[in-house]
Amino acid sequence: MKRGFFIFCSMLLTLTVWAQQASKVDIEGQKKRIAKNDEAIANPKKESNPKTWIERGDLFQKFIEEQINLVRPGTSKLEAQLMLGEPKEKGSTKTIGNATYEVWTYPTKEVYFEGEKVVFWQYTDLPAPDLLFTAKQAYEKAIELDIDSKNTKKIKKELQSLAETMKLEGSCALTAQDYIEAQRYFMASADCQLNPIVGVVDTLMIYYSAYLSQYQDIADYDNAIKYFNLCLQHNYFDGGNGNVYALLAEAYASQKDTEQQRNMLLTGFEKFPTSKEILVALINLYLSSGEDPIKIIDLLKAAEGNDPTNASLHFVEGTLYEKLEKMDDAIRSYEKSVEIDPLYFNGYYNLAVLYNNKGVEYITESTKIKNWKDPKIKELQNLANEQYKKSLEIFLKAHEVDPKEKFTIDNIKNIYYRFSDEQPEMMKGYEEFKAKSDALNQ
Repeated sequence: MKRGFFIFCSMLLTLTVWAQQASKVDIEGQKKRIAKNDEAIANPKKESNPKTWIERGDLFQKFIEEQINLVRPGTSKLEAQLMLGEPKEKGSTKTIGNATYEVWTYPTKEVYFEGEKVVFWQYTDLPAPDLLFTAKQAYEKAIELDIDSKNTKKIKKELQSLAETMKLEGSCALTAQDYIEAQRYFMASADCQLNPIVGVVDTLMIYYSAYLSQYQDIADYDNAIKYFNLCLQHNYFDGGNGNVYALLAEAYASQKDTEQQRNMLLTGFEKFPTSKEILVALINLYLSSGEDPIKIIDLLKAAEGNDPTNASLHFVEGTLYEKLEKMDDAIRSYEKSVEIDPLYFNGYYNLAVLYNNKGVEYITESTKIKNWKDPKIKELQNLANEQYKKSLEIFLKAHEVDPKEKFTIDNIKNIYYRFSDEQPEMMKGYEEFKAKSDALNQ
């Protein structure tokens, strides 16, 4: 037992010594190697040799790769200390957004922990700025000079490795809420993969490059348009709702390109007629341009003709009528959606909410009457109760389809409570759905 324990301690000591040595990053030595490479590319003979540029790319890339090979997101504190050695300082905290992290300080970087795990890091001392971006430029220069393609295999491998490293660094920047840096890394990672000698399409990197470009603190709409168009070119639509079309239209709108904005929304609506994002954007465009949004109904009718059993199309039509305050038409559309699909929850739910809201409107109208003896008050209250009971009936159908949906349960509970003094079964219903609501809140 003791022998095993001492063997373990000996192994731990060996690992710790190795880690302490590994953590001593030779910044000055790396600066000298970079200066030597700078001299090489200043030499016309060496500057025209693709290998000089490959060596430069490797020099700048490997430094960061060696850093991230020691620790990665998810590495434990024990593993981090074994690999990086004893930090210069640990125990301090830093709050970024809504999250507070413990920070360990090393000669070249700060490592951020959430609980016992590494989350991200930030560099504090590097031998040169923009190491990975310089590496990318070097490999691209090597490709340009490699006329006979003798170095293609090597460059391809390094670009692929660089793309992954940039993706990881971009993820760290994103977690640190440095959105500008995250955008730079994600765009560069996507571009490395898209380079013809690699020929890989990383749709997630392309999408996040576009999404971050459109972020309000960056507002780089040229790149947003570039990368969203690449998403469409490679059939990436952000899931099944075609949200990329709506985002791309928004980017065009930011550049005052109304024609392209309209084209993107109409094309997106044709392909994804049930997309709420596209529908809302299209309605707003029609309203802002002074056009009648009812024209969208023609597009929906055409989609319904091509797919008559699609309940979602009638549901979308109902939401459009609601926005246009054509409530009778909205009711007919929602009813059609659940007629086509009796298990279509959204159709029941929106229809029930519509009746419930109408009841609220009657009650609100009644409270505006100053004379409490006015018979109009009772009339409005009766109309409200009719709407509430219709709403209750439909909410119960929605509950049959999805018994765990909390908002449905709470609405049913509230309507039962409204009538609980009138009929015993209403009080019984209230108690049943209150119990269901309480159970979901636990």
